[in-house]
Amino acid sequence: MRHIACSCAIVLSLVACGGSSHDGDGSSHGRTITVGEQSNDTTVVMGVGEHLTVALTSAGDGGYSNWSIASAPDSRILAATSSEHQPPPPGALPGNFGTDVFNFEAVAAGSTSVVATAVQPWAGGDTATFSVAVTVGQACSSANDCTGVLPALCLVCDNGSTACAHFVCVSGACVVQVCP
Repeated sequence: MRHIACSCAIVLSLVACGGSSHDGDGSSHGRTITVGEQSNDTTVVMGVGEHLTVALTSAGDGGYSNWSIASAPDSRILAATSSEHQPPPPGALPGNFGTDVFNFEAVAAGSTSVVATAVQPWAGGDTATFSVAVTVGQACSSANDCTGVLPALCLVCDNGSTACAHFVCVSGACVVQVCP
């Protein structure tokens, strides 16, 4: 029995408040980040105004339905902008059933989740699930651009050092980090 353990939980973590994306200054405002099966159970960091495309290969050869969003995200944080099924390209090998594409725009910092599933539609059929975590925060080009309230949190890190919460700029978005 074929089972794809792929869960589409896109988790958007609130990391900083009070900023907007910068235009024309080298930041990544408007950037599109594309993820697929290879991004299952990973984290994507993005800023407000950026776009996320989830492109999942249809698994019709195993009797699975097309992918669908099983749990919609909080639209105040991650707004769905479009979805489509792209058929396989001309001359594709048998078993290629195309790609299901879901597009989102990060509209505010915060936390939400999205779950995409494909199911075998018969009694006892498997469900394939895809998940990716996404951190949406204030846009930045360096940690100096990050503002907001930091948690009063200090920890002993894996390397034995002690560190407190601070901002870092990762892929154009402010995130709170404690240990490196």
